[in-house]
Amino acid sequence: MLTTKIHHKGKIYIQYKTKSDKRILSTNISVDQNYWSKVKREVLPSDSDYLNKNNTIIQVQNTWEKIILNYINEFGFKPTATVAKTLFTNRITEIRTNEKATLIEYFTEFSNEKKSEFILNDKENSHKDYKSTLTILRLYEELNNKKIYILDLTDKTWLLEFEKFLKKKKKIPKDKSFPKRMQDGQKEKTRKKRFAILITFADWLIENKKFNYDFSNIKKRSKKIKVPKNIGEVITVDELNKIIDYKFDKYNHQRVIDMFVISNHLGLRFGDVTSLNKSDFIEKDNTLFLVKQTEKTDEKVTVPLTNVSREILKKYDFSFPKISNQKTNKYLHEALEIIGIFNDEVIDINGDKVPKWKVITFHSGRRSFITTLVNDNISINAIMKFTGHKKISTLQGYINPNFDIIKEHIAIFETKN
Repeated sequence: MLTTKIHHKGKIYIQYKTKSDKRILSTNISVDQNYWSKVKREVLPSDSDYLNKNNTIIQVQNTWEKIILNYINEFGFKPTATVAKTLFTNRITEIRTNEKATLIEYFTEFSNEKKSEFILNDKENSHKDYKSTLTILRLYEELNNKKIYILDLTDKTWLLEFEKFLKKKKKIPKDKSFPKRMQDGQKEKTRKKRFAILITFADWLIENKKFNYDFSNIKKRSKKIKVPKNIGEVITVDELNKIIDYKFDKYNHQRVIDMFVISNHLGLRFGDVTSLNKSDFIEKDNTLFLVKQTEKTDEKVTVPLTNVSREILKKYDFSFPKISNQKTNKYLHEALEIIGIFNDEVIDINGDKVPKWKVITFHSGRRSFITTLVNDNISINAIMKFTGHKKISTLQGYINPNFDIIKEHIAIFETKN
C-alpha cells in the first residue's frame, strides 16, 4: 500500500507498506504543515509553489506504482517494501543514464538546487524565474500532449517551436491547474529570460556530468530574440510630491504608492523594497541610513533617508507586507490613474499612443531616482554607490535625458554675430 505522508518537520515522503515490512521514499519536497491537506494528501494553493510540488510528488508516486505493478505482472505477487525501494533506486539510475530522459525531471532537480542556494544566501525571491520556467515547461507538455527530452535542447527546430509557444496566447482547459497568467503570450524580455534560464540549466547539466551534449543552439536561439529598447518614463520631483500629497481611499493603492515613493527616494529595485527590514538601517549623526546588500547584484548600497521616506517606513515598521510584482504594478497603475496628472499621451514600447500612467512601472522609481541625481549634477561614482551598479554603461541605460538642461549646456557654444 502506497501512502503520501508529511513528516513533523514538513518533509513529504511516500510510504510503501506490506505485511512483512515498510519503507519510505523522500520526494525532496518540504512544505509548511499549514499548507498540507491531510485529507487530499496534497500541497494546498496557499503554498506559492504548490503546482510544481504536487507534480513532483505525483511523479514519484507514479514511478513507484509502475515498478510494483510490473513486479506483480512478472512474479504474480507484490514485492516486499525493501525490494520495491531497491527497484525504485535502480529505475531512477536507469532513467538518468537514458538519452530519452525527460527534461522536467532534471529541471526539477536543478530548480530545487537553485532554490536551496538562494535560501542559503537569503535571496529566495530570486528563485521565481526558475519556478515560472518550470511551470511553462509543464504547460508545454500538457497542451502539446508530449514530453520534452534533454536532446530537445540541442534541436534548432524544437527551440524555435518552444519560443513560438511562449509568444502565443494559450488556452488552458478549466480542469488544468495552471496560473492564469501563463495563458498570456510572453513579450521579448520574458522570452529572453526563459532562454537565459535554459542556458544556465544546460551549463548545470554539463558541470554536474549528467549529459555532455552540445547545447549551443539555445544561445543561438536566445540571440535572435531582440528585446526592444524601452527608455521608460520617469517621475519628476514635482510629480512625485503630488503623488505623496494624494491620500487614497483603498489600502492597496496607498501601500503600493508608499512603496513606489521609497523606490523614488532610495533608488531601490522592487525586490529590495519588499525585503527591507529594521536591520537594514543605521543611525549616524542624527541621520538614518539604508545599508543593504542588493538582491540582484549582492552589492552593498548606502543611502541617507529623506524625512518623507523615514515617515513612510516608520508607518510599516520598516518592513512592507509581501506582495507580488504583478499586483504591485496593477495597483500602481490604478493609483496613478486616480490621481489624474498622468493622462498625457506618450508612445509605448509597441509604438502605440497611451496615457502616461500606463507606461510607468514600479521600476520607474529607480530610473527616476538616478535621472534626478544626474540632472542635479551629482557625480556618477556617488550615484553608483547609492544604486549598487558596477558598470557606468549599465547606469547610463537608466538615465532619461533632460533636454532643457542639455540645451543650457550647449548654449555655451553659441556665438554672437
